[in-house]
Amino acid sequence: MNILLSSNFHGVFTEMKKCTFCKRKKNKFYSGNNVCSDCFKKRRYEHRRNNPKLVILSSAKHRAKKEGVLFDLVIEDIVLPDYCPVLGIKLKFNTGIGGARDDSPSLDRRIPSLGYVKGNISIMSFRANRIKNNATVSELENILKWLKGFK
Repeated sequence: MNILLSSNFHGVFTEMKKCTFCKRKKNKFYSGNNVCSDCFKKRRYEHRRNNPKLVILSSAKHRAKKEGVLFDLVIEDIVLPDYCPVLGIKLKFNTGIGGARDDSPSLDRRIPSLGYVKGNISIMSFRANRIKNNATVSELENILKWLKGFK
């Protein structure tokens, strides 16, 4: 029998399996799958890059469950504009290492307590959403007055 064994840093030998995608024998597989970790990461990256609406929707659903807020969105509710409606910057769906950047699209809840429901969401840049975060209109007006005082 032609079984390749590989030892990890604890000296434990494990059988190397063949990845169903790259067809190479490896011992690092993603949680019991027949896909090696490297191929899994590549597939996940491609999926995220090719399906930005689905990624935004599933992330929002996960946050809603975690925060205990309502969620009733479907993929058709996610409309990705080319430019941020708040700051006017071009939106880019960044899927690389490091997560969201200033020009990444971000799902905003206009009234956070209502949750992720139709009519309460909009897509804007991550920067605009971060600036808005949980500030009230009054707080934003005070910041604006303060900034204008420096001219």
